[in-house]
Amino acid sequence: MAENFVLRDPGEGIHEAEIVELHVQAGDRVSDGDTLMVVETDKAATEIPAPFSGTIVDLRVEEGDTVQVGETLLSYETGEAEGGARQEDGGEAEQGDDRPVQQGVDTGAKDSDPGAAGGEKASARSGRQNPEPAKDRAKAKSGKTRSGKTGQGDEEAADADEHGDEEAGEGGDRRRVARQAATRREKSRQAEEEAHGGAPAGDGAGDDDGKSSGRPVAAAPATRRLARELSVSLQAVEGSGPDGRVTAEDVRRHAGQRRRAEEEGGEGRQDRRLKLRSVRRATARRMAQSWREIPHVLHEDVADITELERYRRARQQRVSDLGGSLTLTAFALKAAAAALRRYPRFNASLDVDAEEIVLHARADIAVAVATDRGLLTPVIRDVGAKSLLDLSLELPDLARRARDGELKRAEMQGGTFTLTNPGPIGGTGFAPIINPPQAAILGLARAQLKPVVDGDLAQWELVPRLLLPLCLAFDHRLNDGADAAHFLAHVGRLLSDPGEVLLEG
Repeated sequence: MAENFVLRDPGEGIHEAEIVELHVQAGDRVSDGDTLMVVETDKAATEIPAPFSGTIVDLRVEEGDTVQVGETLLSYETGEAEGGARQEDGGEAEQGDDRPVQQGVDTGAKDSDPGAAGGEKASARSGRQNPEPAKDRAKAKSGKTRSGKTGQGDEEAADADEHGDEEAGEGGDRRRVARQAATRREKSRQAEEEAHGGAPAGDGAGDDDGKSSGRPVAAAPATRRLARELSVSLQAVEGSGPDGRVTAEDVRRHAGQRRRAEEEGGEGRQDRRLKLRSVRRATARRMAQSWREIPHVLHEDVADITELERYRRARQQRVSDLGGSLTLTAFALKAAAAALRRYPRFNASLDVDAEEIVLHARADIAVAVATDRGLLTPVIRDVGAKSLLDLSLELPDLARRARDGELKRAEMQGGTFTLTNPGPIGGTGFAPIINPPQAAILGLARAQLKPVVDGDLAQWELVPRLLLPLCLAFDHRLNDGADAAHFLAHVGRLLSDPGEVLLEG
């Protein structure tokens, strides 16, 4: 008898997950520990291993689907195949185990351990009737509808009647299920093409795994996820990696070429609809919550970082030789940690139900990282206890893993304050949005060399100084304007003197 495999509640307030990659399809034989699928919750991807050995009877989800906790992901059988094997060997058939029908999967319980989230790569599958790896056969489904997934209804009944004699027995039943799954995929693909004005899947509208021709495309899971986010068909991308493997840079280059072609198309251009998914979807929800619930106030100031920049340039190569990068963000982290220690209500959160302000013992600062998938905010723990060199080594690695989709969910949780620095891109100032339940966020705009009046009214001169705009958005329920002015002035004083940053930070 088939048993159901459901999405179990991972806790931590997470109620749903997005299916970003399927490794199996109906009819596949899997072993305990094999990867069934990859799901994404709260901006982090997690592999789901099989806690059973058996045959996949029916897949209830497709790539791109969003599933709720408790929803069935797939059904499978265990006892019949094993019993049949024993009978052929002359042994006595055994009954299947007595596990409950509602088997579950925890998408997040292991994520609290930074080394455990996502798990290890599943072992190679064995005993398949079809030698082609399941994970290379089951991924061309992104962005399709959820209709008809249970395999029940009038269409199935008619199909069963038509092929009743031919499909008799266990093997026939599996063939029927597999054929129904293929039919659903084909109908979904056709619907996707119609939704994009009849464009073929190779144009990036539907077949994001690049297998419309049946030829699997070699690419890492993070690259496949990027292709889905950019609506790029891997089949249309020329791989530059070993043995033609498609890399993330190949996908970005193809997306850029397509965008330029669309811009040059003039009147031939058409509107496109992109699914709000993954990181962008999570960001949209969180920012809407922040704007709806938190009374934002913005305070701005300017820091003179002329001497700090001279100090940074003089030591940049030494840090690079050690494998790090001495950036303005590292100095800003140290300055922010020192200011948070002096003004602790900015390193706090509000417990609305208890009507209490929670003052956090450590400065666990989230750093905004721009990626192709959207904005991610990995957390650097206990910034005040780390040296400038420590931060210069940790920051580049954290940013790289964020861009490559390698961050664990635990690495993006628990921040008590946020720092964002879009200054290298440009901008003279901006109003950042607080990441709830934090009390504030510090933004750095673009530093510019400007003439500054040095002296007083009686005697003065113009001198070139490097000025950095600072933008502090804070929760007015926890702090007032005067508090923000003191906080930002302290950050500015520390950044104007690198010695003060090292001494106090």
